[in-house]
Amino acid sequence: MNIYNEEKKEQIKVLVTAIGSVASKVVCCELKKMSFSVYGCDIYPKEWLPQGEGLHGFFMVPCVKYKKAYMDAIMDICMKNSIKIIIPLIDVEVDFYNEYRKYFEKNNIIVAISSKNSIDLARNKKNMMEFVKRECSFIKSIPTYLLNENIEILDKFPMVCKPINGRSSQNFHIVETIGQLKELKKIYSNSLYIVEPFISGERIVADVVRHSVSGEVVSVFRKELISTPHGCGLSVYIFSDSLLEEACQKLADKMDINGCVNFEFLKNEKGYYFLECNPRFSAGSIFTNIGGYNLVANHLNCFINTTIEKKATIANQYIVREFSEKVTKKE
Repeated sequence: MNIYNEEKKEQIKVLVTAIGSVASKVVCCELKKMSFSVYGCDIYPKEWLPQGEGLHGFFMVPCVKYKKAYMDAIMDICMKNSIKIIIPLIDVEVDFYNEYRKYFEKNNIIVAISSKNSIDLARNKKNMMEFVKRECSFIKSIPTYLLNENIEILDKFPMVCKPINGRSSQNFHIVETIGQLKELKKIYSNSLYIVEPFISGERIVADVVRHSVSGEVVSVFRKELISTPHGCGLSVYIFSDSLLEEACQKLADKMDINGCVNFEFLKNEKGYYFLECNPRFSAGSIFTNIGGYNLVANHLNCFINTTIEKKATIANQYIVREFSEKVTKKE
């Protein structure tokens, strides 16, 4: 469905979910610059959120884990406000919209996320790692095992243990001893967790946009110099790497990605190791925008336009995140 009309785009209403997330600032700001009507929702009150102000409408919604209540709230927002596009910003909501995408399609609402197969693949870290090993030989894959498999082959510590569909380093463990490993196997005996050898290196993030119709792929790379424990970059270095760009293009094509995703890598003296694909805007999307490529506009173009902008020459540069405070409500 193509709803884009240059003369009437200010009438197109976009709902951005989880506006308390880090990527919401650049997403909301760029949508406003493009003259779309921007609505937002979150599980927290408007006054608690930096992006709560300046929206055409804000709505407090149930947590997405309560699927029926969340769906009822979202559909009520969409129907009452004639929402045409939904942009989910966090993994658990991407999972929800991926599961129920046909329901939104029937209601003529564009959910701006990648294809179902690509999201299913990205959200299973074991399958994704095996896919990279098979399809992208330039990038080194990391041997990945289910925690409850026979993993005696991993006889060297430390190891990494994390949920198979984890996000933001939640429930992430570095395992130093066989005793710790056995204890984790008891704790997570009924859950899907994976184990990998620990690999040290620089954390590299690639913001990648692919238009599934035109086949155009754009990748912008940054080294995370300082970041929070949950992976939010505070100080980064934007750089170019033609071989990594070629690998990201091949991987995005093979995954049939549409829109913006981010690939994460570790780089050391042996090369690049693939870590994961997050099928959403990265927490550091604003760095790519500042660096010279508009992720938000081109992500949206993948769903409402026929092509995306090609990447212009981007200078190698350092960018830091600056925080500011403001009063959201006085009583």
